[in-house]
Amino acid sequence: MPGFSHRRRDVRSDHLAEAWQGYVNAVLYMTQFSRSLDDEREVERIAAYLAGHGVLNSTPHEVAGKLQSALTSGTGLTTDAIPQPHAEAEARRFIEQVIARMRELL
Repeated sequence: MPGFSHRRRDVRSDHLAEAWQGYVNAVLYMTQFSRSLDDEREVERIAAYLAGHGVLNSTPHEVAGKLQSALTSGTGLTTDAIPQPHAEAEARRFIEQVIARMRELL
């Protein structure tokens, strides 16, 4: 139709985002009252919990994989995240450190 513009939404990328967003939210939820994510104790606390228990009915290995997918997705991690005080760059660095520590613990 003339004058009608239809943008097709990339459902596949939406699905991929949904696949990891809950895991990012879980990490951010656990840190929402932390003053700073630049703290080795916070990294250790979150990584130890995730390595020992997993989250969202996933094994610790699956959690690490989902968090890694989030980092490599090319989309903002905090854009659709739960409300929290940490900036995108700070959250990314923290999640990278959590993944590294989880892999050491697994």
